[in-house]
Amino acid sequence: MQTGTGLIRSFIRPTIIWLVLFLTAYALIFSSHIEGALSVLYHRAVTIGTVVALHPEEHQVVDVAYEVDGKRYTTSTSHPEDLGLPAFDRLSIGDQVRVEYSPFHPSQGILGNAEEVLDSNLKDIALMAIFLGFATLVFEFRLQSYLKKSRVKVSTREDPHRSGNAG
Repeated sequence: MQTGTGLIRSFIRPTIIWLVLFLTAYALIFSSHIEGALSVLYHRAVTIGTVVALHPEEHQVVDVAYEVDGKRYTTSTSHPEDLGLPAFDRLSIGDQVRVEYSPFHPSQGILGNAEEVLDSNLKDIALMAIFLGFATLVFEFRLQSYLKKSRVKVSTREDPHRSGNAG
């Protein structure tokens, strides 16, 4: 049975592995989306954009063009129904849709609603954290099993320096 200190030490490696995996995945996948959504939430402006392209073969991506102060920008999203817009199947090129943006960074337009983008990303982050937790636990249990087997093999080998005929 492990002591309190031993129990804490047994959680250090999997916690570090989980943290490294989580922060790396977060940085690569979500950080720019969340940063953009927060920027829009703090300084929100709304305009109407026009659907300029639909990509059913690319995860149902919708491209939308919008204009701010005479300058044209484009933004895109997949699965627009998750952001308060009509479903992909119901959109056509030329349709008008809501675009939220920050007046300080108008190029960071968000289709639909910034709160929905943030909510969707936070749900994905929670699922990713749970998945990485399970993956880390599986890795840790397999590593512990391997290490135990290795220790047993090493301890059962006969030490060549020890023999029954000590001279």
